[in-house]
Amino acid sequence: MNDTKIGLAGEWVLRDGNGEYTIPATVPGDTHSALHAAGIIPDPYWGKNELSLQWIGQRDWTFSRSFFLESGIESCYLRAESLDTIAIVHINGTEVSRTDNMFVPILVDISAAAHTGENEISITFRSAEKEAAVRVQSLPYPVPHQIYPVQSMHRNLVRKTQCHSG
Repeated sequence: MNDTKIGLAGEWVLRDGNGEYTIPATVPGDTHSALHAAGIIPDPYWGKNELSLQWIGQRDWTFSRSFFLESGIESCYLRAESLDTIAIVHINGTEVSRTDNMFVPILVDISAAAHTGENEISITFRSAEKEAAVRVQSLPYPVPHQIYPVQSMHRNLVRKTQCHSG
């Protein structure tokens, strides 16, 4: 049995769902850090900058990169300790996993999608804010929410670190 481990930490490409940005990103990492490193946004931790950066959480974002598999690998698994909430994972264009809870690690058999040689992984992170707005519509009762200073309503309906709501 071959227990080869391939680390996917390092350089990835980050794209927003609107097609406005394509920038390098480091994983482990996050969208805000990549946008700040690329000079697109100011430091989100400085002053009240966070208030002007709420648009980031209202978009879908895709991280992608390639990885290489040597010949002779019989089975291949993707392990992630945390994918930030609503995530769709593709290997070579084939969907291999969907997640909706950032607190649950994943272990996915990607053997059917991966092959010897160069492979492409992409992980699309859907807007948790938009997903929360969809989920609240299915409830039979109203859910109160805070509007100021950050309007990220109903984020308690998604399994995500709540401090990301502002």
